[in-house]
Amino acid sequence: MTQEEKRIKIAEACGWVDLKSQWHGYHMWKRPTGETNYGTKSDKNACLPDYFNDLNACHEMEESMTWEQGSQFNELLCDILPPDQHIYHATAEQRAEAFGKTINLW
Repeated sequence: MTQEEKRIKIAEACGWVDLKSQWHGYHMWKRPTGETNYGTKSDKNACLPDYFNDLNACHEMEESMTWEQGSQFNELLCDILPPDQHIYHATAEQRAEAFGKTINLW
């Protein structure tokens, strides 16, 4: 699974909805808040959060987890990180990978 496919799976798990229609050639995604974001004509996912590179997007992603999932997420993150690194210093990519594994997206 490519990183872009993983990004879409995370977005859908966080409540984003692909409206699967094109409006004047632009792709549309509906945010969990109900707002609509428009992608470009060439990249339908341009408006989705970049979970693998943006810690702010990761923060929103992590807020969607239950308490139990959060505990499992922290355990998986500890397994991913080097022994001398604390989970607070995990990169966006490491957090996104742990999130996907926590909620069984891949």
